[in-house]
Amino acid sequence: MAKMVLDANVIVGWLDQSDSLNARAMKLLDNIHSAGDSYLLLDFIVSEAVSVMCRRACQRKSNAPDLPGILEKVKRLFQRKRRVR
Repeated sequence: MAKMVLDANVIVGWLDQSDSLNARAMKLLDNIHSAGDSYLLLDFIVSEAVSVMCRRACQRKSNAPDLPGILEKVKRLFQRKRRVR
């Protein structure tokens, strides 16, 4: 079983359904799971992903991302990963 660190681009794609890489990120996570492998979420990379989402919203002058919803999703994933170990 391999463990992989997810890059911020994958995390952004996973968290943001409107991201151009959303489908690829979801498929990658499914493939990792299906292969019996696992991934690591490093706090500073998750922070970078959230920061990227906020910056993109400012640049596009669009609504800010749903930060409470995003953080809840990440929190649930961290808790699930903790239970798996």
